[in-house]
Amino acid sequence: MSAEAMSNEDKRNDSRLDVFWRAMLTIDGISYPCELTNVSTAGALMVLDRDLDLKQEFILDIADLGQCGGRVVWCNRPQYGLQLLIGDDLKLKDFAEKIGLRMKA
Repeated sequence: MSAEAMSNEDKRNDSRLDVFWRAMLTIDGISYPCELTNVSTAGALMVLDRDLDLKQEFILDIADLGQCGGRVVWCNRPQYGLQLLIGDDLKLKDFAEKIGLRMKA
């Protein structure tokens, strides 16, 4: 299911999974290091010590996962809520759970 196909109620009810992923956020060709601290099916909580605008569009490059596009849906610097819109696999939470299972095995 794409991020746009999810209803607002689905998005709120989707559980979050705590992670610590380093990533690069690219806006207008300039990249900034950031951290993701939790993920859901098509969103993430990002920590970045820069000012971003609400609805700011970006490319997010997550190590071992790849790139996805998205936009900022809420701001409380240094924390930002992200909606991920395009990418090979928007199910970040599923990816994180699989990594966790491999690490525990």
